[in-house]
Amino acid sequence: MNSNSIPLNDNSVDNIFLLSAIHEIRKHDEKVQFLKECQRVCKPNGNVIMVEHLRDFPNFAAFTIGFTHFFSKNTWKKGFREAGFKSFKEIKFTPFMSIFKCNQ
Repeated sequence: MNSNSIPLNDNSVDNIFLLSAIHEIRKHDEKVQFLKECQRVCKPNGNVIMVEHLRDFPNFAAFTIGFTHFFSKNTWKKGFREAGFKSFKEIKFTPFMSIFKCNQ
């Protein structure tokens, strides 16, 4: 799939689940474009639910230098805001994983 073109109609899904994968989009602008696409295909009250490791101390303790492959909470928050999302809530799933619920 092309990260800047999700093959779904506008306002066609209730929820999008992003499970430990979007951190693989390394360029910030490309990540924002993908999140804009997520917003485009979500219904007006739809959600994007993302599960990710963060660039934080628990992940540093677990992955040492590998934690630099992840992004910080602030980086994610900035990306979702730039993509046009209004709400960004974090729930810690484990000390190492966060669930983010974002909606329009």
